[in-house]
Amino acid sequence: MHFERPAMRVLARIASLLLLSSSLLVTACHRERHHVVTIAVIPMTGGQIYWEDFQKAIQADASKYGYRISFAAPQSAADYERQAAMVADAIGQHVDGIIVAPSHQLVLASILQRATQAGIAVVVAGAPIALPSSAYAAYIGLQDARAGVLAADRLIELMHGRGSIGIIGVSPTLEASSTREKAFTDEIAAKSQIKIVSIKYGLSDWARGRQATLDTLAEHPVQGIFTSDEFATVGALTVMSTIKQRPYFVGVGQEPATAHAVIEGKLDAIIVSNPEKMGETAITVMHEVLSKEDYKKSQLLPMKLLDRSTLDDPAIRATQ
Repeated sequence: MHFERPAMRVLARIASLLLLSSSLLVTACHRERHHVVTIAVIPMTGGQIYWEDFQKAIQADASKYGYRISFAAPQSAADYERQAAMVADAIGQHVDGIIVAPSHQLVLASILQRATQAGIAVVVAGAPIALPSSAYAAYIGLQDARAGVLAADRLIELMHGRGSIGIIGVSPTLEASSTREKAFTDEIAAKSQIKIVSIKYGLSDWARGRQATLDTLAEHPVQGIFTSDEFATVGALTVMSTIKQRPYFVGVGQEPATAHAVIEGKLDAIIVSNPEKMGETAITVMHEVLSKEDYKKSQLLPMKLLDRSTLDDPAIRATQ
């Protein structure tokens, strides 16, 4: 019976291995059940109330789903490479989803495509990306063409369909603002005798927008100014605020400072959108994507005109 003890040792070792395997399986299952879905949110820039409200709306709704949200944003909307690096960091962290408001549709295209290829759900918000729709999960945009039409119609009304206008834009390579500018110029040409005598670009920088406004006014005796994004509007506002007999002034403006300028009569009208609605829509669609539910692939949220006569309109105020 001298074989009994070795046999018992072998059986004990087998039992121990089986117990260890069972323990590892239980641990793995436990971890799987407690996986916390992580969503990276990367807006165009930080330090703006508009994007802060966008982030707050996402955070509030994400808590309903038990998602963990990580935020990152470049200091400048013109720092395209920094935003691309933030997307790359999110990919490296193996997040489950990325909600991104691209500052440039070309610069971020390849890195967002890489995120999709890595199995990460990508929801694009606020501005388009130069990729086929198959390269991302969903797009939540704005009615940019509508914004241009609204601005044109208001300046046509203020200028009685005559005179000259200068445009302070962002960059001819940015699709969202270019869409607004084209819709604006098309509407002006179709409905008035107003001439567009100057188009200058501020490159998502209020100081450059200010200089572009000064140059426009020095070169042309314009009766109207249209600014196609927040930075251009703020830059132009610093100039308009110092002119007693200023040109008529309509711009895209999302910050409280531009709304106050309308109240004070320094700005005739602004075109606004609702950042909270955008944030709510983005996180809802992300949840639908991750849950493999039916969802809308593309949505355009409204943009509306705000002037002194509509400040007390609840429907308009809801978009601020």
